[in-house]
Amino acid sequence: MYLLKVIALLSLSALGLAGDCEAGIGSDECVSVFADGGCGSYETSYRPTCEGNCYRYPFKGLKVKGNSFRGTNCVAYYDDNCQQAIASTGNQYGESDCVSFDHGGGAQSMQCYFDC
Repeated sequence: MYLLKVIALLSLSALGLAGDCEAGIGSDECVSVFADGGCGSYETSYRPTCEGNCYRYPFKGLKVKGNSFRGTNCVAYYDDNCQQAIASTGNQYGESDCVSFDHGGGAQSMQCYFDC
């Protein structure tokens, strides 16, 4: 299980190198991923697009951010193929509070959209 998490972290981190919003300057859209449901254990972040890519990464908390004119929305899934939805963060303008998926083992994948 640990190896799978490391592989997932490396694959998401590789994507995050180009789109890590925590280190970005002047970017509004952001999805921050947390290992716990209280959003205290930061894992990584990335900039969402309108393509609806399925990100396979176990997590229990998200914070999403849009801007004053365009929102960001994420859907979390029980499975790792973005098929069995748990819930949505809702379309967020500005930064959301922590959205917890800390029930039933957390989420295994997500799809996030910005400016769709």
